[in-house]
Amino acid sequence: MRCCGVSIAARWRARSPAKRIDSAIFIDGHQHVHLLPQIRDAFLQVAKARAPHAWVRQCGRPTPFMSRIAEGKAFFLDLMSRGFRRRADKLDLRTNPAFAGAYDFADDADFAILFPRFLDRLPDDGVVMCHPGFVDT
Repeated sequence: MRCCGVSIAARWRARSPAKRIDSAIFIDGHQHVHLLPQIRDAFLQVAKARAPHAWVRQCGRPTPFMSRIAEGKAFFLDLMSRGFRRRADKLDLRTNPAFAGAYDFADDADFAILFPRFLDRLPDDGVVMCHPGFVDT
């Protein structure tokens, strides 16, 4: 788990105040970076050592995997989450059962239409990523 000669986990431990992470209820990474393989392994190592009772966010949907192949970003997050869930499970770290809210953020995307789709088949304790608002120009 090294990047550019520096241990990612050591860097994370040095930058994360123990008090904040030790009492965490859940932990994730900004912009899903914690799903990337080298980051994932360091992230899970630190989570297990510093917050073993917290749950960690995975970004997979509850719908059949191949049914989402046309969904671009959601499919990519699903793919990355498969390995993440397996590794978290081996470390006895809890994950959310499902994730929703990924879309292409196109200028013409209608959030009022998209949001009910995010909730479709989302189980209890599922997580919805929500970035509502207007683009500043």
